[in-house]
Amino acid sequence: MHFYLESWGVDVSKNARFLHNTIRQMIQYTYAVIMQSSRNKVSRANGGKCDVYKADVLWLGRHAFHAVLRRFEHYSSSLLKLLAFELALPRNRRIGHRFRKIVKESSPVMVSMGL
Repeated sequence: MHFYLESWGVDVSKNARFLHNTIRQMIQYTYAVIMQSSRNKVSRANGGKCDVYKADVLWLGRHAFHAVLRRFEHYSSSLLKLLAFELALPRNRRIGHRFRKIVKESSPVMVSMGL
């Protein structure tokens, strides 16, 4: 998303709410695709099963966007604040607590990728 925003020349500070809603829709769409793929004919025929909770996918997506976008100094603090606010909600803090080991283990990988 960072590269799309750079190529479009979008002013992040003026469009923080729009970008936040776009991020939310992208994450929700990803969840919908995961669930649809797990329910298609081929998946059912092969005994495919998907036991993932929507709240977990939403948290992981928000956290990923927040982690990547905060690495770039020119991003509006308002967009990062919107993402941080959602991550700080009580229901999301519980999910974050469950995933803290995964987040900790992924940090060196993100650094090695330049993120």
